[in-house]
Amino acid sequence: MKKLIAFLLLSLTTTIFCADLKVTKYVPKESENDFGKISYYIFHTDKENKFVKIESMLTDAFAKEMGFYYQVTNFIDGKEYSFEMYSTEKKVELTGITKRTDFVDEQDTIISVNYAFDNAVEYDITGSNFTLIDNYTITTLSYYKSLLLESNPNDATYSYESSIFKGMTNIITQNLIRDISKDEMQVIKGWQVMHFNVDYSDLYKEMVFVSDNRSEYWIAVQKSLIEEIKQYSNIMAYYYYIGGYGKDPMFLVIGFLEP
Repeated sequence: MKKLIAFLLLSLTTTIFCADLKVTKYVPKESENDFGKISYYIFHTDKENKFVKIESMLTDAFAKEMGFYYQVTNFIDGKEYSFEMYSTEKKVELTGITKRTDFVDEQDTIISVNYAFDNAVEYDITGSNFTLIDNYTITTLSYYKSLLLESNPNDATYSYESSIFKGMTNIITQNLIRDISKDEMQVIKGWQVMHFNVDYSDLYKEMVFVSDNRSEYWIAVQKSLIEEIKQYSNIMAYYYYIGGYGKDPMFLVIGFLEP
């Protein structure tokens, strides 16, 4: 990427000088590797010709593949330090994320990630929490509602998800809590025994009413987390999707992060 940028700077034709910055737009040529992927770049360089920022506008086809349509690469003293990726509409609907920002060290290793959600709440994933990104897929609760309804359950169907779906998403808490019903508990017990041959259902006694900024759901929360969750209006919950009772999907929340 750095060699490509250096080459492009030699062949740029559209340049604007603005205060202490030079702003240059470049459209990739057919002979270049990023042709068909990037519609255009906008390079921001300082007096010493060091990069300050690079804006990349993706083509529609490449944006559909990547899940974001626009990227901003930020530099400090000419070295990359963050990448802002702005989600496509489809990606926002699936994840709730409008922008992901990766922060990197001098070896281009990601050291932290910021997620901005569509209700203006942000989360910084760093340190020991960084492994959550690898272990849980960021997906709205509403995605699993559509997944459950594919099997056309009736109002009294017990659905046990055969795959293990580990998700993570921003949820808006409503401070409404109720006991888990007998039917819901049967789904919890059945799913745990099916996958782990162990019944940990005694960890779950209550359901919390939440929203994913699309629809509202009752979700089962480990009893050790109930009082903590009540302190926040938004949390990044990580959970299992386990199936559902009737036409309502069911989730087991096993932990959360605060904004």
